[in-house]
Amino acid sequence: MLEIGPGLGDLGDLISSEVDYYCMDIVGGYLELAKRKRMLADVEGIPSAFSQFFDIVMACDVFEHVLDEGNA
Repeated sequence: MLEIGPGLGDLGDLISSEVDYYCMDIVGGYLELAKRKRMLADVEGIPSAFSQFFDIVMACDVFEHVLDEGNA
């Protein structure tokens, strides 16, 4: 599972430790709050191969901050 834009990490805290959970954000400060696997990256530059790696990709309250939603 990949969460894009984890914010303060509240959702990640609720996800079972049995789930292979990653979070990704363009703001490093938010990633410091995450207690699990994390990646510093821009959602507009995610490689298309990510869709083959993750079964679930979610983004809550993210796309209003993205300049080019088509790339994201």
